Amino acid sequence: MIQILYYFTYQNYIACIHNIKQSDYLHLGENTETYGILQENNLETRMKSIIEYLLKDIERIYFLINRFTDDDEKIEKEDLEYVDCITENKSIKVIYRNIKDNIVYFFLYIQNIQINLPYIILNYCIKIMQIFKQENIEEFIIVPIVIYVKENLGQYSEFSENSFKMTTYDNHILELKYNLINLSNPYSIEKIRDTVIEELMCVEGLKH
Repeated sequence: MIQILYYFTYQNYIACIHNIKQSDYLHLGENTETYGILQENNLETRMKSIIEYLLKDIERIYFLINRFTDDDEKIEKEDLEYVDCITENKSIKVIYRNIKDNIVYFFLYIQNIQINLPYIILNYCIKIMQIFKQENIEEFIIVPIVIYVKENLGQYSEFSENSFKMTTYDNHILELKYNLINLSNPYSIEKIRDTVIEELMCVEGLKH
């Protein structure tokens, strides 16, 4: 490697002050960089974009569904179809459909669980039914999957999965049951290893 050294002598200095304008004086110093602090709201926006990206990746969702599905009910990748993604406030809702068996997977990503969660899910299940009804798809199953960050359930903890009631809408039976995945304390580390759930746990960990 050839190194070229530049010298700035006293003679060079005299030549500068007599031959160039003051505004053109030679300045010696280190290169400078401008740094800023990422504001909290910008960080929240970027993290939400990452979470949305992960949940919209069909490869990750396909792997996750099959990880929690029995061998005789596993789906084929080509049968899984991405439908829609809705981002509102601090929640992200992503919809997939198994086009072979007409099973709709409704992923709801929220920060914590509220007492009215069954009714929130009910409202979105009705919206999903309306979407597929426009496509003349009458018979299908909706599988809600709630992914939440914080463990403090508050009043909700006194409810059990079996206590949710059933209702009907447009001649369809709706059962207010769903799957819960707690990112702060997953029930089985081995079950979620190498899945999008493990990635989501890492993303949430970056916020703290």
